[in-house]
Amino acid sequence: MIRITSHAFVATLIGVIFTSQAALAEDWPTWRFDGGRSATTPERLATELQLKWSIQLSPPRLAWPEDTRLYFDASLEPIVVAKTMYVASSHNDSVTAVDTDSGQRRWRFFADAPVRFAPVVANDLVYFGADDGYFYCLHAGDGTVAWKLRAAPSDRHVIGNERFTSAWPLRGGPVLVGSEIYFTAGIWPFEGTQLLAIKAGVDQPQPRAVMLPDKVTPQGYLAASNGQVYIPSGRDKAAGFNIDTGKFQSLNYQSRGKTDYHVTAEGDFLLHGDRIYDVPAKKLLPNAAHRPISTRKAIVGTWQGNVVAYDMVTPQLVEKKDRKGNVNHDKVLKPLWSLPVKTIAAATKQSEGTPISLELQADRKLYGIQGTSVFAIDVHAAAGPRVTWTAEIEGIPTRLIAADEKLFVATRGGKVHCFGAGAGTPKVASTALASLPRAPQWADQVTRWLSHSADPGGYCLVVGKCDNGCLDELLRESAMHLLVVAPDSAWIDATRQ
Repeated sequence: MIRITSHAFVATLIGVIFTSQAALAEDWPTWRFDGGRSATTPERLATELQLKWSIQLSPPRLAWPEDTRLYFDASLEPIVVAKTMYVASSHNDSVTAVDTDSGQRRWRFFADAPVRFAPVVANDLVYFGADDGYFYCLHAGDGTVAWKLRAAPSDRHVIGNERFTSAWPLRGGPVLVGSEIYFTAGIWPFEGTQLLAIKAGVDQPQPRAVMLPDKVTPQGYLAASNGQVYIPSGRDKAAGFNIDTGKFQSLNYQSRGKTDYHVTAEGDFLLHGDRIYDVPAKKLLPNAAHRPISTRKAIVGTWQGNVVAYDMVTPQLVEKKDRKGNVNHDKVLKPLWSLPVKTIAAATKQSEGTPISLELQADRKLYGIQGTSVFAIDVHAAAGPRVTWTAEIEGIPTRLIAADEKLFVATRGGKVHCFGAGAGTPKVASTALASLPRAPQWADQVTRWLSHSADPGGYCLVVGKCDNGCLDELLRESAMHLLVVAPDSAWIDATRQ
């Protein structure tokens, strides 16, 4: 017979409570949480969130700053698995791992060109592609290389997007489908663009590759649903690939000016930019929602300044006559509810004209951005959806994710803020970007060299061995991109830290 004392019972009960609470913490292992890019997680966040820590990272350096349809790298895109946040950088070609409790950096890995897309983390491995034409696999614990794969057909490099990159940069953000990771190589059809797949968790995997159809220029995160992989092209419609048949499917929709890099897939629906496309029926729906969240049962997004929700489970058929008088039945998603922008603006204290970005659903709440504020909406409130929490952010917020019982806020200037339950004094994990060391012995010489240059912001090729102090002064005194061609050297960016 086992006797349990009251103290032992209390201790056991406390252990069960803490175990149950820990089980509630969820990961965010890929861009927008899952392969469909739904941005919906079962994570449950505290009603009142307080700032816990902030960290300053390098701000993004966009590939196509002139076109908002191609802003796939306009924000830091953190992901979180267990107690580690991983952030890729298009500014300094890196992936950085950060402790989610303290905001302290665990490790940093440098590729040889910008890393423009969030990694995929699976089975303690970190997968990502870079503009250098390689696909990388790192050990999640320490950032060491498990393997790297040249996805580009050759090592030929070019000047692209003001950087020295592969002629086949990896611009189709990786997506995990079952046990395989899909990504693309190349962006110029005349050079050839490919869709590749590798087995996750395999040492030195052998990639499967298929050429993309003509005029497909991968620009954005791949999405997957119902055996299809969707490849966004930024300015044009997405391409569809059937995994079982190994063939591309024509997506017959045109919506000039209404699509961009942002693709979400849910069941039979492809949500591209503002548009909702029924893939089997090959028809655009009349409903519209900007970069929506998919909750499996509903689509929730913004339209004409308001937050809107549509029923995905029981679409309606609306009778419609064509020009010849023939009667057709068009599928329409039934509106569920809407929340006016003025209601949200009253809570965030932003002007009504300030755009709203809906970022995610965590359990029963939606989280979004308006101006310099972030907010939460309880969609199951007794009186209807209402704003239940707001916070003013230092900087302009650009992305939210929820994981590890925390809300992470990325800003345009390269900061990440972490919010969690409970009061306390926020920690500042890093207050400034690292600066280059001075090399006074080279200062006068570098100044003379630069005085003969008509463009101090161009490109500088350094051939042979060169003193690090000389390189530091070239980077400090100019805005040049340096390519160093020498044994044991790699090309150096002026903002690499």
